[in-house]
Amino acid sequence: MIKLKELTEIKATYKIITPMFIGDANKDATGISPQSFKGALRYWWRALAWSRIFQDKPNEVEALKELHRQEAVLFGSSAVNTKIKKIYGKGKIALKITAQPQKLLNKVTNWPKNSNTPSTYLAFGITESGKKVKNNYIPHREGISESGNEFTVVISIKKSDDSTKKQIENVLKFMGLVAGLGSRSRRGFGSIQLDELNNNKIKLHDKNDYCNQLSQYLDTNIKKAPYTAISQDSHFECMTGGNDARSTHTIISRIYKQHHHHIDTGDKKKDDKEKRKKKVFGLPLPAVDSKARRASPLFIHILKIQGNFYCCVLYLPSSIFHKDRNHQEVDYGLLTNFLKDVKGNDNVR
Repeated sequence: MIKLKELTEIKATYKIITPMFIGDANKDATGISPQSFKGALRYWWRALAWSRIFQDKPNEVEALKELHRQEAVLFGSSAVNTKIKKIYGKGKIALKITAQPQKLLNKVTNWPKNSNTPSTYLAFGITESGKKVKNNYIPHREGISESGNEFTVVISIKKSDDSTKKQIENVLKFMGLVAGLGSRSRRGFGSIQLDELNNNKIKLHDKNDYCNQLSQYLDTNIKKAPYTAISQDSHFECMTGGNDARSTHTIISRIYKQHHHHIDTGDKKKDDKEKRKKKVFGLPLPAVDSKARRASPLFIHILKIQGNFYCCVLYLPSSIFHKDRNHQEVDYGLLTNFLKDVKGNDNVR
């Protein structure tokens, strides 16, 4: 018989590595809200859960039903629990931010700014426009104490067993290896790194240690899910960066731009074909479809290990790229070549 604890608490402290665009209702970064972190926690729980749940179910449909049920129990849902004929409600998990990043003036950094720089290419939509400065970010400044860029999360789980506790701890660890918060987090902004878990220091010794830890989460023979999740086709590349977070982001941005940016040749038929290839990086894409939405399967993450900076690019494919049949067939050539270039540019300063 599984013994349940009335209340289980998990405490995690993260460092912010790159500027985080996470404004409140007034577009001002007063702090990190519990809702923002809980949304990210829920997202990455779902990404990790597929390989665990699918192996115990006879088919994809049953696996998805069980996934939604477990997610609703943990995180809450307005859907009806068919077994008891009541809505799931709030869920078992409650979350609070007990320590916010050091309060900094929003305009102390010009990274990224509205200019033709590689980092700005990955920041479209969140950079300043003309004389209007975006105030909805928590800036990262090189040179300030690392403690100023930290925040602490405390998660409470009602009626939890050891298995559920371990699930959430694994998600928190995984987030520290690949995740970010706020706008453009998939493009390397708002990158976070786990510093402490339950008052125990989390240390990465070097790049190989990082790759080994991340590989453990990706070690599965489960086929792709119909949503973005870890599967046997997941892949990552880790690249040595520059002397700080900014230069490291510049390096990966330049590589990304080489594969994503298109220069018109004057041949409309050829240009349209090349533009359509770019949808593999995500939609909407004005030249292809300005309304369809599909988040990128690529996650760019900047991290710091023993004073050195690195960039990880994680690729999480799905079995269905888009519900619209017009976008289900995708050419993965650009994405594959991008990952190859990330690997090939390792140790480039």
